[in-house]
Amino acid sequence: YGIDNWNEVKVKVNGGYLYGNILEPSDNSKSTIVIITAGSGPTDRDGNSSILTGRNDSLKYLAYGLKDKGIASFRYDQRPSGKSYRTLTDKNINFDLLVEDLVECIKYIKVNKNYDKIYLIGHSQGALISVLAAQQEDVDGVVTIAGAVRPIDMILLDQVKRQDKELSEILEVELEKIKAGMDSTSENKEIKQLLSGENGEFIRRWMEYDPEAEVKKLDIPVYFIYGTADLQIKPSELDYLDDIINDNNYKILENMNHVLKVSPEDEKENLKRYSYPGYPLHPELIKSIEEFIIS
Repeated sequence: YGIDNWNEVKVKVNGGYLYGNILEPSDNSKSTIVIITAGSGPTDRDGNSSILTGRNDSLKYLAYGLKDKGIASFRYDQRPSGKSYRTLTDKNINFDLLVEDLVECIKYIKVNKNYDKIYLIGHSQGALISVLAAQQEDVDGVVTIAGAVRPIDMILLDQVKRQDKELSEILEVELEKIKAGMDSTSENKEIKQLLSGENGEFIRRWMEYDPEAEVKKLDIPVYFIYGTADLQIKPSELDYLDDIINDNNYKILENMNHVLKVSPEDEKENLKRYSYPGYPLHPELIKSIEEFIIS
């Protein structure tokens, strides 16, 4: 899709600006825009993380795929990523600040663009951020892709337990300390990287949110999308929403992984999709979002 800095905009937020791209179809008859919020850590507007080699361009492909369907989008570098991180004077990041930032993005679109409908699309951590922002600023609906329904400490424990049961037992003890307002004291290298200093503060606040309860506070349509090849967030998260799930508000996409690409479940092959943009998005992803938004 090439470089699209020509449609870059900046949104005033606490401590500086967030940078992102507005992508608009030539035919604006649907008069609908989506705001795409990426997942955790230094994941930028295109879906690429500075702590991974290569790039996957998943959110960039998502934006262009929606444009082909006549749907505009705004995707942005959150505080920990891309141009936003490089230009913000205050590098301290807390979870609620990410929610405030998305609220400012919604307001920016309302003031500067003339769209009849605004939807939020949140990927992974961005799913909860989108749900929380929609509680503060009116939008027409939310799409959560690979979003946790249980609190993040339960998700982290599940993820680690699948790889290393002994490490998960250490993590469980340290997460309880964090939850109680104490600091993690583990000398384990992986645990220290996850829970030390500012990371611990960030996760402490993140753990306080129960995504299931937060979703149920919304009185707008919410659509849940999961992939069967996702190594990080499993479609079984839907089991915790069984009282609000119906035939029209969720989609499980066969062989879609966490970065929205068609993938086998084999871990080695799956992870290749994180670092090479040539792998295609799941063909049903754009269609599913379009059907929800236009219905």
